[in-house]
Amino acid sequence: MLPITRDMDQVFFEQSKFLKRLTYALGSLLLVIVGILVALRIDSWYAKYEQNQTLTNYLGRIATDIRGDLGAVADVRARRDEAYDLSMQYFFFVSDEMPYGVPDILLAYRALSQAGEVYFLNANKSGFESLKTSDTLTLLQGGDIERLLFDYYDTVNRIVRAEQDHNAYVRMLSLDVMNGWPARMEESEFSMVDALSLERFQALQPSYHALLRNPKTGAIIEHTRAVGPLLLEYEKLERLGNAYVALFENEAMEFDDQTRAELDDAYDPYSGFANPEIIADGKVIWHSYNLGMATSTDHRVQDDSPDAAREQLIDVKPVLQPDRSIYIDYRGGADWAVVFFTVPGSSEERPNKDFSNFTTLRLELKSEAGDQLISVHMKDSTDPDDGSQANVEVAITDQWQVYELDLAVFKNADLSHLHLPIGFLFDDETRAFSIRTIEFIDAE
Repeated sequence: MLPITRDMDQVFFEQSKFLKRLTYALGSLLLVIVGILVALRIDSWYAKYEQNQTLTNYLGRIATDIRGDLGAVADVRARRDEAYDLSMQYFFFVSDEMPYGVPDILLAYRALSQAGEVYFLNANKSGFESLKTSDTLTLLQGGDIERLLFDYYDTVNRIVRAEQDHNAYVRMLSLDVMNGWPARMEESEFSMVDALSLERFQALQPSYHALLRNPKTGAIIEHTRAVGPLLLEYEKLERLGNAYVALFENEAMEFDDQTRAELDDAYDPYSGFANPEIIADGKVIWHSYNLGMATSTDHRVQDDSPDAAREQLIDVKPVLQPDRSIYIDYRGGADWAVVFFTVPGSSEERPNKDFSNFTTLRLELKSEAGDQLISVHMKDSTDPDDGSQANVEVAITDQWQVYELDLAVFKNADLSHLHLPIGFLFDDETRAFSIRTIEFIDAE
């Protein structure tokens, strides 16, 4: 039996050696596999790190581009706003009748020269174009920042197309105006009218009349007001650009509640709802509202003096004043007079917008003639112009104050289709006051 025991021991010994070798081999293989997996994980992590760094560099380059765009869009927007303001003043205060006063011609020159300017937003798209051709764009897929970027540059493209169309028409009208320039008047006698002698100024009255009565002159100045939708696009671009820069600086890829609210608050003129702002910080929101006035008599009082503007029964200065306001001065004497704002539109006799999501009218006013009462009203598209509307009196003082009126007090006006969201009605007594704010606000 002893030899058998030795053979078994030998077998066990051999098996033990094999198991040890197998364990060692498997351990070595496992170490190799683990090493490979670790190396792959490190390579993957490093590749992803490099990809994220590349993406960050692209996003930083785009942020730099957009910061530059924001400065450019602010400049272009300000210039178009100024041209818009001048065109409104021109149609309000430059009469078709002679004789003209020096202020009339000065205003006409400024309005015409601004209307003839062409402006372009040269947005820098190089960073975004580079990002689109890289393989890092997939890291943004479906996120807020991706949608924001595409919305921003889609808006840029719409602005470029709108500017091209507008500027091409301006160039054509400018040529027409120059081709119809009065033969007996030098350009300098239009642009530097305040340097002319009285005799020469009076002699040029027919030439001024020919120029200002030229339909092409009226057309180019009126075309300045066709940029309303473009001004809204500039505003949208500024909101989108500021939102992107804020995301980048905060190293975020998704909107916070504040950013989302600011973007959602942008006015969409195609929604059917009204822009809540009529006057903001003393500036009329021309692209959303028209300014008008009417009296029971001729609102213009003729003044033949060449050095004075024609006196108005209602003097409205719809351009920002030094104290950041607009000024209304009613000199009295008419049975009734009114200054009003309406929503724009050409397809309807009385165009209207939906104000039903607002609950309050906010006014910031200051009296320019001691304590006084002013009468405020509004009309929907079906209200007659017979004085039957609900009028609300507001007591104003010589200090800036904010007044909030519940819209329910304007009982005649259906807020779902307002045509005239605010009017100031006067009797035969004088009124003079300034406005910084007219806006509608909701219940929140």
